[in-house]
Amino acid sequence: MDIAYLYDSEKGFSDMKIIGGDFLLCDSPRFDPTTSKDILKSSLQVAVELALFTDRRATTEEIRDFQQGRIERISRRGYWANTYKDNRQGSGLWLLSRAKRTQTTLSKAETYCTDSLQWMIDVGVIESVDPSASYSGEALVLQINITKPDGQGYEFRWQFTWDGIEEL
Repeated sequence: MDIAYLYDSEKGFSDMKIIGGDFLLCDSPRFDPTTSKDILKSSLQVAVELALFTDRRATTEEIRDFQQGRIERISRRGYWANTYKDNRQGSGLWLLSRAKRTQTTLSKAETYCTDSLQWMIDVGVIESVDPSASYSGEALVLQINITKPDGQGYEFRWQFTWDGIEEL
């Protein structure tokens, strides 16, 4: 089993929980949703969120685009464990925080989602992933539809306050 992440809707973030000196695990019988304001996430949701919201290291070209002509040095960021493996774990969604609100940005968001979840297809955890990005007011909305090998479908949705530049 995986370590569970609990979502606190009042604080707006997920975190691990320790009960009796042990990490709470996904689908744990020790979690009582009737006495908690938190939402226990499934192993699949935890894996998807870690893949999407871990910053992968950006390429030099991506950083140049991210800087948008600014001179200051910007970190290429990235997941620390990628220095020990020849992969690009995580996603480039963080690169969109300064992007203009355009269809091209939405397409990039969908590509970043697909790329970051490809490992789950490669190892047979999921059969397919179908991301969709859109704008809702000042927010970027990501909807990820996943199909497991047994045909079971799952839908995940996240909404982010948009820090990007207004569309021209």
